[in-house]
Amino acid sequence: MNDYEGMTNDELSALLVQYDLPHSGTKAEMIARLEANVKDAEVAAAEPEVESGPSPVVPEGSSEPSGGTAIDARADAVTAVETPAEERATELPPDTPEAPVIEEPHEGEVLEESLVKVSGTAVPSGATVTVWADARAIGQASVDNAENWSLEASLPNGDYDLTASVNDSGRVGPRNDPVGITVNYDSTTPVPDEPSDPDEAFALFLRGRVLRGYPLNWQLVMEIRAKAEAWLEAKQL
Repeated sequence: MNDYEGMTNDELSALLVQYDLPHSGTKAEMIARLEANVKDAEVAAAEPEVESGPSPVVPEGSSEPSGGTAIDARADAVTAVETPAEERATELPPDTPEAPVIEEPHEGEVLEESLVKVSGTAVPSGATVTVWADARAIGQASVDNAENWSLEASLPNGDYDLTASVNDSGRVGPRNDPVGITVNYDSTTPVPDEPSDPDEAFALFLRGRVLRGYPLNWQLVMEIRAKAEAWLEAKQL
């Protein structure tokens, strides 16, 4: 038995550091750590070495050993973890809509007015296409029977990546490859006056222009929304 009782706290602390053990605390706590470390070392020395088993037997005509092993399972698990993400990519469900095609505007086109017309093709007919300028949704359009769609949206001067996706009864497909455009128009053109007639504002709203080009007060916005809801309800009847 080691004579730890006769050692000073500094000596005990230095010995604990050598064993890479915590070296703070009372003298009794440090002695307890050292004695536990000695017992662990004695137990480890008394354990017999485990001999490795024979190599797995490979049946004639087979490239695989007979019977699986724990090592095989671990190797399979490691292989699965190390597989690149692109190889593990899951396929989309078969009923997922395809990405739409943006035919207008064209890649690299410079537009000299704020009202941008975006159009293209998509499937199926009756689905809804949502268009984004960078990360901001700028409008929606329905796919007609000829599988065409179009919308207009007002964008300030700048560079944009246009993308679109299809929503078919809640099933949303992937976006298309970005179409890069530049909007560069004379920003000194005065903004149109605010519509004073809710019917006029509602008509403009249906054309996708009110909330883009006309400054509206909250009262007029609520009137437009109420009319829009009534129009949608009547359409569904």
